[in-house]
Amino acid sequence: MSRDDKMTDLTNPLTRTRFDPPSPAGDDLGAAEVQAKTDADEDKGYHGTVADSTPNHAYTLQGVVAGEPTPETDPALAAKILKG
Repeated sequence: MSRDDKMTDLTNPLTRTRFDPPSPAGDDLGAAEVQAKTDADEDKGYHGTVADSTPNHAYTLQGVVAGEPTPETDPALAAKILKG
């Protein structure tokens, strides 16, 4: 087998490339399980970023000592930020 034949041999898993044709229908290689876990995490709010409008000063020592609220210390502020 020549070098070119080895580079294009799609039956050899060691030489397959990212340009290979997709798997046959019904062979999702675990994609459904990964998608289900990702969907569950997204439902819990683990993915994505919620914009936090809390001023940076509230996270400093001066802000904490002054009692400035942050979403981590004030449940009402946390609810307000999550509502958008």
